[in-house]
Amino acid sequence: MISRQTARALSDVMESSFYSYHSGGHSGVRSLSYRSPDTTRLYDFLYDRGYEAWFANLARNIPWARDTRGLKDFFLKLHTGETLQSATPTWTWDQRAALGQRMLTDLARDLLARWAMNPEQYGVGNLGELTRTLKGALELDGYVWDGSRLIQTEADALDVSEESGVVQTLYNDIGLDDEELTFHHLRLAEEHYIAEKWDDSIGNSRKFLESVLRQIAARYARSKGTTLDATMLTKPVRVRDYLKAEGLLEEKEKFAVAAVYGLLSETGGHPYVAQQDQARLMRHLAVTFSQFGLLRLRGALATCA
Repeated sequence: MISRQTARALSDVMESSFYSYHSGGHSGVRSLSYRSPDTTRLYDFLYDRGYEAWFANLARNIPWARDTRGLKDFFLKLHTGETLQSATPTWTWDQRAALGQRMLTDLARDLLARWAMNPEQYGVGNLGELTRTLKGALELDGYVWDGSRLIQTEADALDVSEESGVVQTLYNDIGLDDEELTFHHLRLAEEHYIAEKWDDSIGNSRKFLESVLRQIAARYARSKGTTLDATMLTKPVRVRDYLKAEGLLEEKEKFAVAAVYGLLSETGGHPYVAQQDQARLMRHLAVTFSQFGLLRLRGALATCA
């Protein structure tokens, strides 16, 4: 599934690809130069790549303006289905969003193909940087560009973008502390991945999992009318021991969590796996085990109520 982050990255590439520049000099201290959507070139791009006529014409009718925000919004709102509303009046919003997913995937494929076929034009400067950001965002969504095709490598695996939202909802519903700091680590894991800082991405995935488990332990202790020692909470091993002692983790589950934590602590230490794949998969594991721990806590609190 294409995430909102990837939809934003794609819309940035489209905005930087299909515009006309108008230079009108200056009026006092204010520049009269501006960019407007070049919907003719956009139509040609879509037509040449076999997009359906209704969609190509919808893009051609993006309103003209002295800025390109409308062009960006057209592609940004494919994720929500808003762009497709006028062409699908009898559809549900879920149906529009599903079609928007297909359109976003096709557009991402065609933008990366254009980049690969003409790197001298599309792989340099701001447009090249935006396209590389799109490629990184797609990888976090489980898509890999193999040089000629966009392949969804994790079609049946965890949708990390969706699961991250589930984790944050659980976190809020249970009432855990330090939400801002905890999810800041998860956002940094994504940002560092896109910036190709693999070790930093893995390190922040580890910090995210560590913070979630710490808050789970603290919240469960509060439910029993006790407060855990602050020093103990800084030691991941002691946190896992506490969760095992209180029945929130079974022995085999404690072992699994410890093993994942060990993987997250050995950045770059996994032979035969590229660092970027390590970073992507470690983020998946951190989100998965965080959700597992939160579900265990929610069940335990319901039993105690």
